[in-house]
Amino acid sequence: MFRIASALFAVLCLVDLVLILRQPSPWILVGIVIGWYVADFGSGLVHMLLDYYPSPPQLELDRLYFHPDRGSQAYRDLKAELMSRTNAFHRLVFDFKRHHPWPDGLGRRSMEMLCVDTLYAAGLPGALGVAVLGLSTATPVGILAFLLTMSILATFAQYFHGMLHRAEPPKVVAFLQRLGVLMTPTMHQVHHDHLDRDFAIVSGAANPLLNPIFRALARAGICREENLEPPRTAATAGVPSPDPRPGLARSVAGRDRSSQLTLR
Repeated sequence: MFRIASALFAVLCLVDLVLILRQPSPWILVGIVIGWYVADFGSGLVHMLLDYYPSPPQLELDRLYFHPDRGSQAYRDLKAELMSRTNAFHRLVFDFKRHHPWPDGLGRRSMEMLCVDTLYAAGLPGALGVAVLGLSTATPVGILAFLLTMSILATFAQYFHGMLHRAEPPKVVAFLQRLGVLMTPTMHQVHHDHLDRDFAIVSGAANPLLNPIFRALARAGICREENLEPPRTAATAGVPSPDPRPGLARSVAGRDRSSQLTLR
């Protein structure tokens, strides 16, 4: 099903591009740049709120988070049990919390795992909307370019995030990172080192705006440090916390090494 949806998304994007490029205009480039920035801002805002959204204690997700042996059958059985009674939103929240002490796992996921939800929630509706607007209205091409850029980047945002945790990302991703279109592992390292800044996961351009927003939310008590972990129940009282700031050294070994050492 994912392959069919992906093919449909590609066709819709191609139709959108034809509709946009049939009226060449400098506003197309303006729309792309603004869409790229807004998508980066949106990715960071969502990342921030999911990192700090509290997990309900009744879900007992602390039993997974603080489990001493994540490679064991007991862990897998417990995960199946707890996740079966946890809704999709709280599974996503838990996934963001678990990512900090174990960042490598994200880089091992397939494109389908990283994009399936955003493809259905943002990519297909967005690309279809651009096609409808382009075919049935006189919407300026700059706005169409903005909406298409937003749809594409929203679809692949978590995939780009995962590639920051892969030692050898696809060549096209690595090339876009070198160009500055996508953020680099070194830039993302700052977030993993501190967890209270630099939440954007597309390019990082929006971080100067996102960081003061986070500080304001923290001062207001909305983003609270204790919410970086699931709340403890009696089952995990006294169990040591995993290191929430292991960084990216293992994920990007051999890539971008000199820049990471500079950060440290």
